[in-house]
Amino acid sequence: MLREIRHPGLVKLYEIYESDQYAILVMEIEKGIDILSRMKAKTGYTEGDAAIIIKSLMSIISAFHDLHIIHRDLNPETLLVSYFIFNCIEIEKTKSK
Repeated sequence: MLREIRHPGLVKLYEIYESDQYAILVMEIEKGIDILSRMKAKTGYTEGDAAIIIKSLMSIISAFHDLHIIHRDLNPETLLVSYFIFNCIEIEKTKSK
């Protein structure tokens, strides 16, 4: 089922290999950083920055909920934010100056 989910903000799952002891997920490579690490590395987040990230996250969660799927471990350590989103935040700041 997870292989069929397509959302621009979600890393794609291509294949799953299973053995008695392991499950190996073959996923799309995404360059990014978890939200917690990014927040620790950067100071001065604005409400607008948070709005961009939360809007993207809520869109992904909504897509899952539409398929009756829940995520039971949403926290800053498990959420990867792509550099694309951070670049959008920087562009928005530049436009507003």
